Amino acid sequence: MRYLGSMIVLLAFLLVPVLSGAADFSAYSELDVAGSFLNSLFEHFETKQLAFNVSKPFELGVLKRFPVEIGFLMCEPERTPDLIEELESIFESDTSVRVSSMAIFSSADVRQDGKIVVKVVMYADIFCSPAADEAKRFFPNDELREILKKARFEPGVQSQQNIDEISIWLTSLRVISEKNSKWAFELAGYARDDETLRTATDEISASSGLSDFVFPTTSQTTYAKLPFLKFDGRASFIK
Repeated sequence: MRYLGSMIVLLAFLLVPVLSGAADFSAYSELDVAGSFLNSLFEHFETKQLAFNVSKPFELGVLKRFPVEIGFLMCEPERTPDLIEELESIFESDTSVRVSSMAIFSSADVRQDGKIVVKVVMYADIFCSPAADEAKRFFPNDELREILKKARFEPGVQSQQNIDEISIWLTSLRVISEKNSKWAFELAGYARDDETLRTATDEISASSGLSDFVFPTTSQTTYAKLPFLKFDGRASFIK
């Protein structure tokens, strides 16, 4: 892991351009089965305020590819890799789904049981053809899983006391495709200190294919009146 000077500004990445001509599943009869299955899957993961925006399909012979934006709220963001795994395992009525990018953002909302609520925005392609299941799976789901094992979205502070098992937590995480085989992970959050951040990223690198962690901006700050290191970082992955 290497650190860059605070004077270097991290270039902002747009996750994906807004889909043009977006509509819901009802606009396309080919997606009736997919819509029903996806609603059932997301309900299983206890998502709320689920919304699908489907763009006009790209057609190549009998193959149709529908870009789709999926937005929802959920607790336990560490289950996101499980959701993606099940999502990409779908093959119903000649239909499959492949995730192309995603982002998770913390919110100020808390469920009645005390679990924090995060907002997730996911971009995917729905393939419709007899060979739809042969579409390659490019999304680096295993690497996402490793990050969410080491860094939570739940703050490591409660009642102005440190929570021992949470030494680093995230406020946002973006997984962006630069090419089908090259990915960027952008993350922001808090750590107890510089050493804690270094240890966490070294462990993530050792257990996954993620490399080149850089932190263009880090600063000492306070959270709930306790000292923490605030960071913005980036890592890369070639699949």
